[in-house]
Amino acid sequence: MDRIKSSEGEVKTPLGSMRSNTPMASGSIRNDSSNVTATSSSTAKKDEEISIYGAEFTKYADIAKTLKREADALTKVPGGNVNPDSTIRRRGLAKGIETAICYMLAFTIKDEPSRIKKVPRDRAPWISLLPYFQFLQNLIRDIESLQLQGFLYQLEAVCYDTIHQYDLERLEREIGPADERLIKQVAESG
Repeated sequence: MDRIKSSEGEVKTPLGSMRSNTPMASGSIRNDSSNVTATSSSTAKKDEEISIYGAEFTKYADIAKTLKREADALTKVPGGNVNPDSTIRRRGLAKGIETAICYMLAFTIKDEPSRIKKVPRDRAPWISLLPYFQFLQNLIRDIESLQLQGFLYQLEAVCYDTIHQYDLERLEREIGPADERLIKQVAESG
C-alpha cells in the first residue's frame, strides 16, 4: 500500500453558494433581510422582557407601600410619636422589615431593564431607603433584639453596596484622561 504525501492530493472544502472568509455556525442566517428580521425579533423580545419587569416593579412597589402604611399604623401614634405598646411596636417592626425587603426587591427589578439596555442604573431609590433603615434601627434599639438588629444591618449593607456598585459603574463610564491623572496622583499621595 502506497502512502499519499500531503502535496500529492488536493482536498477541496465544500463551500456551496457561500464564499466568505468568515465561517458561520451551523443554522446561522446569511441572508441580510432575514438577519434584520432576527434582529427585530430579538429587540421585540427585549421590549417584552422590559415591560414584564415594569409590571413586576409596580406589583412589588405597591405591596411595599401597603406594608409601609400598615407598619406606620402599628409603630406610630397620632402626633408622630412612637407607639408605647411594645407588642404592637414589634408587629410594626416586622412589617417595617418586610417593607424594606419588598422595596429592595422592587428596586432590583426596576434596575433590570437598565442592565439589559446597558445604560446607567439609578441609585436614587436605594438612597431614599436609607432613612427608613435608620427609623427601623431606632425601633429595634427599643425592643433590644440583637438578631433583628444584625439582620437589619445586613440589609442596610446590601443597600450601601448596591449604591457603591452603581457609583463605580458611573465612574467607569464617565472617567476621562484628566480624571485618570488625578486618580493616580491621589493614589500616589495616599
